[in-house]
Amino acid sequence: MKDSTEKVLALTGKDAEKIVREFIEEAKTEVECDVRVLPISVAAFMTPKLILENLGKEDVSGYDVVFTPGMMRGDLAKVGDFLGVRVLKGSRYASDFPLILENLDLDYSTERPADRLLLEFKINKAMEIIESANAKPLVLSRSNFMIGRLKVGLDYPPRIVAEVVDAPKRSNESILELVKYYLDSGAEIIDVGALAGLPNPERIGEIIGLIKELFSVPVSVDTLDEREILVGVEAGAELILSIDFGNLEVVDSLSEEVALTVIPTNVKKGYMPKSAKERVENSLKLRDILLEKGFEKLLIDPLLESAVHPGLMNSLLCYHLFREADSVTPMLMGVGNVVELADADSPGMNMLLAGIAVEENISCILTTEVSVKNTYSVNELVRGRNLAFVSNVKKAYPKDQGIDLLVAKSKRRGEPLEDITGIPQIKAKPVKGFKMDPLGVFRIWVNHTEKEIMVVHYSAEGEKTKAFIGNSSQNLYRKILNQGLVSEMTHAAYLGSELSKAEACLKLGKTYMQDEPF
Repeated sequence: MKDSTEKVLALTGKDAEKIVREFIEEAKTEVECDVRVLPISVAAFMTPKLILENLGKEDVSGYDVVFTPGMMRGDLAKVGDFLGVRVLKGSRYASDFPLILENLDLDYSTERPADRLLLEFKINKAMEIIESANAKPLVLSRSNFMIGRLKVGLDYPPRIVAEVVDAPKRSNESILELVKYYLDSGAEIIDVGALAGLPNPERIGEIIGLIKELFSVPVSVDTLDEREILVGVEAGAELILSIDFGNLEVVDSLSEEVALTVIPTNVKKGYMPKSAKERVENSLKLRDILLEKGFEKLLIDPLLESAVHPGLMNSLLCYHLFREADSVTPMLMGVGNVVELADADSPGMNMLLAGIAVEENISCILTTEVSVKNTYSVNELVRGRNLAFVSNVKKAYPKDQGIDLLVAKSKRRGEPLEDITGIPQIKAKPVKGFKMDPLGVFRIWVNHTEKEIMVVHYSAEGEKTKAFIGNSSQNLYRKILNQGLVSEMTHAAYLGSELSKAEACLKLGKTYMQDEPF
């Protein structure tokens, strides 16, 4: 589409007229846009035939383009040929009209809704920014260095570190499964977490060696125990979490190529500074000692603490004050203490913390997925990081960038409510009783690790007959119906309802319980 497009005609139905006009008014563009209301209530039911019946005898050549509702079906190419003007699909959401009018140079379609093309355009632009930042040549310095084969530092997006918590207690099989899941979720460094107070150097070394053998990913060893640090590095760990005043001497036995995370404590003596000033002073002292010993791959972690108690703001202040005192040394932020220790949904919390990390130019973000409510946190941090980083590069708000963490709520209004005056209005009431389908029953599970729904069919005698696996409720119930395993309409309705609930739980990271309210 040419940049010279100046006059647009938007087609809509009676119910959506008001909202369409409101959103067109919001567009920050000089494009002139007229609205034509066709004789139909619901815009989604518009057809090519209806458009031709209403516009076919008119001269619409004064318009550069005609946009139809995005929900209408059919290809509009022939309509455009007949009218002598481009007729293209608009968005399925009226709220997208400002974006369409502000981006008329995009290659909109006669078949695909404009919102899908707008989203693809924004996603591609966002990923170009991320990829360009990752491809930036590395100039080795205190601010930018390599951890394994990964470029880390102030010139790059924050790297996502995913911790295998209490790794020595896990089986090798479960560790490898979790590592694969983390990497598929977007993690860039795998952190092997030791057992606090129960050092097990041999097992730590075994786990790190196993991960390094099977995955091409930087690995960190998360312990304060000197023996576990030495064995972990010998097994291939490129990053240590953590060095403090209590285990500082261990670095004398390490190569300067190992990256070190510095925390302002002395855990051996039970010392944890409370004030932000003291934490920053300790971090600067440890930094100077390690620099003097020749270690330049440093990540400073002033330690993020949970909200309310002991208090998030004081620990956030530590990061801010350290960055004011030292604009050169990279930092690490562990967000698990905040997200894990709050009974709140994780997507928004992870987005906010990722945004803070980008604002303070923090180079690594460490997280966990210990509790059920923290399911998908690694991927949420990846998306939050991407959204914040792209917004920072563009000097824009973290919205409308093609990336979001909206899973339970939406940013667009739906279609206006249908007018139901004049027709019977029937209130649905609870139905008691249950009729067994003679062809059997189904049990449903959600596997969050594999991101799949599993449905098992049981015969009327209680024998397992078939298992169905997928991530779409529609695909699953269609396949089940095609197999001829449902004979009662009420059973079909029940199955569709439960599968839809399972799909919602899969997307939200929520625990699915069959026959329980959502």
